[in-house]
Order: sequence, then C-alpha cells, then structure tokens
Amino acid sequence: MAYVFGAVFPCDPGSPLIGSWRQQIHNLFGTFEYLGGGFRLLLFDRIPSARMVVPLKISGVLVLLGLVLLTIPSLAGYRYAPFKPRH
Repeated sequence: MAYVFGAVFPCDPGSPLIGSWRQQIHNLFGTFEYLGGGFRLLLFDRIPSARMVVPLKISGVLVLLGLVLLTIPSLAGYRYAPFKPRH
C-alpha cells in the first residue's frame, strides 16, 4: 500500500520533511513502510532456518536506522537525488 500511495502522492522537490499536503501523505505512508518492513525483519526469528535469523535481524536494524537517518535535517541532501542522465 505504501508504494501505491508513494506513487499517487509523489514527494515535493527536495523531499522536505514538512511540505505540501501531498508530501505529508507521502511521508506518512513511507513511515509506515519503513516501520513495518524493519520490524517485520526483526520478527523473522520465528522462521525454521536458524542460519537466516542474524542476517534478517541486521537487515531490520538497518531499515529502521535508515528511517531515523531520513529525519536528520543535515542529511536532507541524500533524501532526494533526481536522476541526471549522463551525456
């Protein structure tokens, strides 16, 4: 659902934390996506393959860390990098 809402409500130029109402909806569903994905990876320890538990937990921590890093104002330049074709 977050991908659909992210596409229907694209981010403003520069992807600010505080922006238009479309940006706020984009940020809300993006937050749900990061939180849901990160916590789900942390809860994958219930799977039968014990070899995958540690990599999945590390992935979950990295996703949640990514969410936190997205909120730091000094890193705003990394949130949105428009595509620039090479000539």
